[in-house]
Order: sequence, then structure tokens, then C-alpha cells
Amino acid sequence: MDSPASDADLHQKVKEMLQSGSGPIKATKYVREQTGLGLKEAKDFVDHVKEETNI
Repeated sequence: MDSPASDADLHQKVKEMLQSGSGPIKATKYVREQTGLGLKEAKDFVDHVKEETNI
């Protein structure tokens, strides 16, 4: 398994996923896999990135 992504790397990857059309569900799943966060926390992270980048 890969080592956990740093916050900056995770933020960038989620941003790329959202911009490429992968959707928030896949991005949330990715965040959970990389960080071990719960569903709500991972969704909040993805929502924050989404708002920040106006996607």
C-alpha cells in the first residue's frame, strides 16, 4: 500500500479528480483510503476543496 498522501498532495489529487469529472463520491472514497477518515470527515474535505476551487 502507498504511504499516506500529505495534505497538499491530497488536496491536489482531489482537485484533479473533481476537475476530471470523477465526481465527489470517488474523491471521497480516495480520501478515506488515503487517510482513514470517516465518511463525514472525508466528504467535508472534498466539499471544502470543491468550494475552494469553484467546481
